[in-house]
Amino acid sequence: MNNIQNFNIKKVKGMRYILHFEGAAVYSKVYLNDKFIGEYKGAYNRFNFDITDTVKTKDNVLVVELDSSERKEIPPFGNVVDYLVYGGIYREVWIEEVSDVYIDNAFVRTLNVLHEKKLLSIDVTLSESTSGKLTFALYKDDEKIGEKSTDFKGKVINAKWAVKDVKLWDIDNPELYTIKIKLDEKDETSVRFGFRECKFYKDGFYLNGKKIKIRGLNRHQSFPYVGYAMPENVQKADADLLKYELGVNLVRTSHYPNSIHFLDRCDEIGLLVFTEMPSWQYLGEGEWRDICLDNVRRMVLRDRNHPSVILWSIGNEIDYPNDPYVTPLFKESLGNNDANKPERERKYDDKKPDAGRLATVAKELGTNVVTTHIGVVPEDKNHDRYKVMQEACFELARYADSLEAHFAVETGPETSLELKKFLDGLNSTGVGVNLDPANLVMVTGDNPAKAVYNLQKYIVHTHAKDGVQNFYKDPEIVYGIKKDPLVTGESFTEVPLGEGSVNWKDYLAALEDIGYKGFLTIEREVGDDPERDIRAAVEFLKNQMK
Repeated sequence: MNNIQNFNIKKVKGMRYILHFEGAAVYSKVYLNDKFIGEYKGAYNRFNFDITDTVKTKDNVLVVELDSSERKEIPPFGNVVDYLVYGGIYREVWIEEVSDVYIDNAFVRTLNVLHEKKLLSIDVTLSESTSGKLTFALYKDDEKIGEKSTDFKGKVINAKWAVKDVKLWDIDNPELYTIKIKLDEKDETSVRFGFRECKFYKDGFYLNGKKIKIRGLNRHQSFPYVGYAMPENVQKADADLLKYELGVNLVRTSHYPNSIHFLDRCDEIGLLVFTEMPSWQYLGEGEWRDICLDNVRRMVLRDRNHPSVILWSIGNEIDYPNDPYVTPLFKESLGNNDANKPERERKYDDKKPDAGRLATVAKELGTNVVTTHIGVVPEDKNHDRYKVMQEACFELARYADSLEAHFAVETGPETSLELKKFLDGLNSTGVGVNLDPANLVMVTGDNPAKAVYNLQKYIVHTHAKDGVQNFYKDPEIVYGIKKDPLVTGESFTEVPLGEGSVNWKDYLAALEDIGYKGFLTIEREVGDDPERDIRAAVEFLKNQMK
């Protein structure tokens, strides 16, 4: 795919010209006036090139050659999951005119924010080492609050500034300030930021010393018909929808850095952000890892001044379902889809943390339930896999009991009676059940209401999901433990709540009958409009519970 643009500029002697791309997918080669000026591998981070020596006053021809295919050396790709990336130049492209020595970037830290006098610590990085004067001017909207200057020599300069009579940024009152930084009379930049303190403790998240219960959703930047290519106003409208219509206070930019316009709006309305590098279930090596580290660096440099950003992720579901937590009792992973993993990834690795630690982490985060998959329990108790699974789950159950916690096995691969027999053999409720009614009807054809009674001793969490079984397929084929080239097609379909084979009246009545008082978590993994389906599911459940 080639993108060609003709343009003119007013070129000033002694100035430099930087060509910026906010986002282009996936592998970009850039040419200006028939000269190759550089390349970039990645779909979600900004990149730039100095075009001073190539750009002309008139009749410039900019050509961007894009390879939008999945390339094994570029995150998030790795041939593990179907990660859809829309090709093209989908964010802004612009040219910046700067002085010969210019301000490359600035980072504003806000310290001692809970005191009357707050401290600004400002790191300014120049394009090259020089000497001169930096002037800092602090603004609230259009009003200048104060100004400070300092002489310097070097490339990276730190300046500190004690200020008072400023307001804190929080989710209810997102007060924003701007600092304008001037390098002599040559160059100037500005940074918008907020005074705030974010800390995570064992008992939760604290913003400015106040404990905040986080309620969040994931946000993908793709839209019907146009993919990623949506303008500023639509990016900002998504932030408004999340906060004001869906009622969340945090958004996760899954699974890549989102538009700067989206983050700007999160700053403005007080919506917390959990951002992450491009990734999904794969961790490569060599050039892949080099590009991965570069992605993290670019993400942090671009977004570190946003007060809304409180969490940075370096991977989504990395190495999942063969996740980084292991037990020495499993010499080889036997869980969902592990048959599709390279052999070395299925083997036990004593350098990975023990699976029991998940329960400890859960307790520290204020919950006593860890939901998980364990694979398909064989019907034959003499099967080698049965013995290994029971021995491993016995150890996990014993550890969970010591913490008064539960590992909750999700239903689906076997009938509720088969799962009950397996769990009964553990003589513990440390390994309990996460009852998913849709999995039961879609995979084994089991009755969810009867499953409630069969598993009542073990149920510690439930899902609200619906589906239909199109035809029966061996669960070991469904869950990727073995393959059968003769069995093709989708054996089940997940559908919106109330449109499938789950008898919700009987299911909910059974949960009430056994005295279950825990969560009923709505899950929707497919469909053209999951948001609409989740809204409809809430109303459906409310009507069922009247």
